Amino acid sequence: MKSASIVKYVLFIISSSILIGAAYIYLDKKAFSERAIMSEGTVIGSSVSISSGKEYYHPVITFKTNKEKNIKFIASASGHSPIYGVGESVEIIYDPAYPEEAMIKQYFSVTAIPILLICVSVLSFFTLFIFSFSHKKAKYIFENGTRIITQFDSIKRTRTHIIKGRLLCQICTTYRDPNTDKVRVFKSAKILMDPTGFIKSKNITVILHPENPKKYLMDISFLT
Repeated sequence: MKSASIVKYVLFIISSSILIGAAYIYLDKKAFSERAIMSEGTVIGSSVSISSGKEYYHPVITFKTNKEKNIKFIASASGHSPIYGVGESVEIIYDPAYPEEAMIKQYFSVTAIPILLICVSVLSFFTLFIFSFSHKKAKYIFENGTRIITQFDSIKRTRTHIIKGRLLCQICTTYRDPNTDKVRVFKSAKILMDPTGFIKSKNITVILHPENPKKYLMDISFLT
């Protein structure tokens, strides 16, 4: 249960940091847009960069500032082939204090990155909510449920596409009800490791929900 609290804390820190980052980027870009000046530039060529073995073409642009100073810069925008032809005119935007850091207006947006980060943050907070809710339910069962001793049966393995080449495992156990003589199968939560080496006994505890025995929690604390 202590590890679950750590996970919740880490998720909260990550979600909050992303949200704060979105606010900072939005305010920074908004301040830039308020002091920025628009001008027309001319493409004079391309600069090639290589990333992951692939070539990317960045347009090299010249323009004249409002103080009649000639500026040449390499745009951050790129493509696998030149995205503008030599001699082509493009609208650019720049900070009068740092004209060398100009950018193509078409690729500038005050809200695009902040909105993307906010979406990631909301998804992260939603994950935190689901995890917290599940942890709360598990804690309730763990503290108030009825414990039964089940017998280890097998390990179920399923392939996951989240991490390539890894398998999700579930510990499967059985229990014969002494009142009905029926055998019930229990499965643990899915775990991203092979628990075989951790299972030292065939007896594995399962905790039944106090109000609804169909719900349960398998005690796999021996894995940590």
